[in-house]
Amino acid sequence: MPGLGSAHLLQGAQAAAMTHEQRICGADHGVDSAIIVTGYDSNAVAACAQERCAVGGLPERGARECTCARYRLGTWLANTEVDVDA
Repeated sequence: MPGLGSAHLLQGAQAAAMTHEQRICGADHGVDSAIIVTGYDSNAVAACAQERCAVGGLPERGARECTCARYRLGTWLANTEVDVDA
């Protein structure tokens, strides 16, 4: 799909030990697996996520909960921070 860079499947290997706060308030839900999709076109990444979470996607393949979030990374460099002539 144009605009995508990579897709990674992360799977939980071991449950973390409960914190003191969790012992008082109750444990948080764990994450069995997560899919991280990267790309240079945010619309393509969003379309991929919506398609995977829609009817016929991951929920029909056993995903109990499907949520999407988008994050954008931005960086700035001054010409004094890189080896270039201004």
